[in-house]
Formats: sequence, C-alpha cells, structure tokens
Amino acid sequence: EQKQATKLRAIADRQFTEPSELEAFFIECVEQVKGDISERRKLALEQRTALRGPEAKGRGYPETLPPQVAKLAQQPTLDDFTVTDRRKVVELLLSSEHVLQFLYDKLFPAEASGQY
Repeated sequence: EQKQATKLRAIADRQFTEPSELEAFFIECVEQVKGDISERRKLALEQRTALRGPEAKGRGYPETLPPQVAKLAQQPTLDDFTVTDRRKVVELLLSSEHVLQFLYDKLFPAEASGQY
C-alpha cells in the first residue's frame, strides 16, 4: 500500500511540474502572439523615429523617448494583449485538430453518448 501511495504521489507531482501537451501548445500560441505584438511595436517605433528626423538617431533610445514610446521597445507582457490579440490566441488554439478533439471528447464523453 505504501508503494502504491508513493507511486501515486510521484505521478501527481509530475502532473503539476511538467506542462501537458495542451499547456505547451497554449504557451506556444501565446508566444506567437507576443511575437506579433513585438513586430507591431517595432514598426511603430521605426515610424515614430523616422518622423523625428535623422538628428534623433544619434541620441539613442529608449532613454530619450517619451515613456509611452519607450514602452514600444520593451518585450510584451500579457497585460499588453489587446482584445484582438487575445482572440488571436484562441483562434490559434482552435485551429489545432488535437485541441478540437480534446474539447469534443470532454464535451461529449463516449459513455454518455450511448444514453440518448
């Protein structure tokens, strides 16, 4: 009995320390959207810098930029996600056949389908 309890504890510990395949895919989707945000920011920063003129390039950034513009040079966090960005994460998740199959199996278990 102790051996079985030890095995169960080890399995439970592994489940909470290692991300599942779905969790890993979710993180991959979030990272992809973060990359999109970084690209948007990079373009916005380049446009802003181009508007300031060539003399601004010698001063460096983000120290000489206003705080709202300096934020464009930082890595995006989850707080930076817009509604559109969050929808994009969901779209990426739902574009996976594996995720759809998992959801279908959870919503319509095989045992319950025979009851109707």
